[in-house]
Amino acid sequence: MCAIVLMGLTDLACTIIYLTNIGLLEANPIARWVIVQTGVGGLIAYKGATMLFTCGALYAIRRHRASERCAWICATILLGLMAHWAHFNAMIPSLSHEIILIALNEHAFPIEGWVTLAQH
Repeated sequence: MCAIVLMGLTDLACTIIYLTNIGLLEANPIARWVIVQTGVGGLIAYKGATMLFTCGALYAIRRHRASERCAWICATILLGLMAHWAHFNAMIPSLSHEIILIALNEHAFPIEGWVTLAQH
């Protein structure tokens, strides 16, 4: 469960860093809606609630046979997300020109899923 929380917090930190600077393409439509409607505070609350629910559910079923399998599935999904962040962060230097163009022209040429709270 600690690994799930740590990876969830890492995802949240990376999202906030990009969201408040150049922006990012948010693939999760619920998270994207929360960001647009409530900003960083809402995102933190949403992410905290989902982590609390997930860890609470895993704790509640801890004595059942399927609980370990569920925990491994959650950890594997978040590990995949960490791999995505590592790849994205490695690609940023080669994509910086394109991302700057997207960030500066987000209103003129909107890209579905692109969210930013950066001040231009």
